Order: sequence, then C-alpha cells, then structure tokens
Amino acid sequence: KGRVEIGANPDRAQGSRLQVITPSAVAAVRGTRFRVSADAAITREETLEGEVALEASGEQVAVPGGQGTLAVAGKPPRPPVALLPAPNVTQLPIRLDALPMRFTLPSQAGAVSWLGQIAEDIQFEKLLLEEISAKPQLSFADLPDGRYLLRVRAADDQGLQGRDAVHAF
Repeated sequence: KGRVEIGANPDRAQGSRLQVITPSAVAAVRGTRFRVSADAAITREETLEGEVALEASGEQVAVPGGQGTLAVAGKPPRPPVALLPAPNVTQLPIRLDALPMRFTLPSQAGAVSWLGQIAEDIQFEKLLLEEISAKPQLSFADLPDGRYLLRVRAADDQGLQGRDAVHAF
C-alpha cells in the first residue's frame, strides 16, 4: 500500500528488468520515469517518460509517456488516458510571511484533487511536508525561515495524478 515514483533504465539497456508488483497488477519498466500507487483493490500507474507495461488478470496494456491507467483487482487494466497537465503556478507567492502557508491554484479542467509537496532540494528526495486537497488550495504548517520548493500536481476522477509543476518560494 502506498505510492512510489521511479526513474529506471533511461538508456534502455538490454537485459535490464524492473517490476513493481502490487496486489492487483504488475508494472514492468521499459526505461522510463513513472509512478505507481496501490492498495488492496486498485493499482494506478502514471508514465511520465518512456513506456510502462501494466499487466493484470492475464492482460497487458502499454502506457506511454504522458498517460496513465489503473487496474482493479481481478480485472484487466483500463485503456490508458492522458494525464492532466501541470497546474499553473505562475501566480503563487514567492514569499510567505503568515501561517499557515497557503497556496491557491487556478481551477483546472478535469481535476478533482491536488497534491502538494514541499522540499529543499529540486529532486524532492527528502519531503518536508505533504498535503492533499479536494480543492485547488493547499495549506501547510510551519517551516523554519528558508528557501523551499513546492511540487504540485492535480488528480483526475480516476485518481490518476498528472504532471508536476514546481514553484520556488
């Protein structure tokens, strides 16, 4: 149960094999960047670059970059759909002086929730804060004064998360 973001085999070297096995599906990497989230009933896969093959119930679907799919336990994967574009972060504040920290995003067609993550490094290897919201507003608790990055993405009605936008503040 959980979510993982992976960058694997960018040069598409032969003989390299990576699979993410969940209760309802198997994601096989073809040299790419992708995300997989799973619980006992549903596996969601979002391909950011390259291609991933998602297999469930004996059927496989190829998911190219910019698309995502899901597999419900006991059923084959759904046909891939386009991921939502990155949210527009151009109007977000670059300096915050009051708590809680609030970031209001413009509405986005097809979006039903938003994920925001805060880190100090551009690779987002160490997340400091994370928030999921059913509206285009993210609110975070306190952080020490400093420079940070906000990574935000919207999710569609299937729970597939779209492209990332990054905002420095």
